[in-house]
Amino acid sequence: MASKFFKVSLALCALIIMSLSCKKEDANPDYEFTIVVRRFEDSLLVQNAKVEAYIPSGIENSDVLELRFSDNNGEANFEYSAQAILEIRAYRGTRPDYSWIGCTQVRLEPNERVYKTVYIKPFDINEGQACQ
Repeated sequence: MASKFFKVSLALCALIIMSLSCKKEDANPDYEFTIVVRRFEDSLLVQNAKVEAYIPSGIENSDVLELRFSDNNGEANFEYSAQAILEIRAYRGTRPDYSWIGCTQVRLEPNERVYKTVYIKPFDINEGQACQ
C-alpha cells in the first residue's frame, strides 16, 4: 500500500514539475511605461512638460525614440519594442534654453507597465550639463 502511494505521489510530482516547465513564452510582449513628471522642490505634478525617451549614448544611436507631453496628471505614456534601459529627459522650454529639466532612467519589463518619476528643477546654464 505504501509502495502504491509512493508511486502515485512521485507521478503527481513529475506532472507538476513538467507543467511548470512548459510555460509558453510570449513571442511578442508589450513594453509599456509611464513617466510621471514632478517638480523637485515640492513634488507637485507638472502638466505639459515635454518627455523624451532615448537609448543611452554609447550603446547605440542616442536619437530620441519618442516624445510625449505630460497630461493633466503629470503622466506621459510610452511603448517600446524590446526589453531595455532607456534614458528619460523631461523639460519645459526649448533646447538648449530649458527653463526646467530633469533626467532619469527606466528599465522596461515584458508585459508589465513600468512607472517612473522624473523630478524637474529650474535649469541654470551656469551649472553646466543638464543631464549627465
